Amino acid sequence: MKQLIVCCLLLLTACCPSPEKTTQQRSQKDGLPQQSAAQYEKNQKAIAMMKADKQAFACKLSSPELQKRKSTMIAQLKSIIVEKVELSNGFSYKFRNTDATIDLLASFIKTERECCDFFNFNMFVSRDQYILMDISGAEGIKTFIHDEIGL
Repeated sequence: MKQLIVCCLLLLTACCPSPEKTTQQRSQKDGLPQQSAAQYEKNQKAIAMMKADKQAFACKLSSPELQKRKSTMIAQLKSIIVEKVELSNGFSYKFRNTDATIDLLASFIKTERECCDFFNFNMFVSRDQYILMDISGAEGIKTFIHDEIGL
């Protein structure tokens, strides 16, 4: 009887490999390396962070609204930029010091706060020489400013 049980167990082992062996065979068959549970968890966290970052940098304007904004206010801003400097977390723009420029920049900042609330703004008005406006934010914000806003 013992011999029969041992024989059955050997047959079962040969016919039905362990789940670990099945995963390993499947990975080898698919040409994919086997991934540990810790690595899988790390990858899932990275994917979640990327999704969160992408959602964090989403303009609330619809495409037609954004296109209209680019062709009006943003086009005006681009035409009066004297200098653009890349910062570690955004860009700094230099403008001539006029009341009209101050009004345009204030209007731009007020509306951008509503549609792109992930921006940080800093505006410096020198006595008579120039105005600086910085737009900054989290990592990846420079690409958004360049690609989506066009500044």
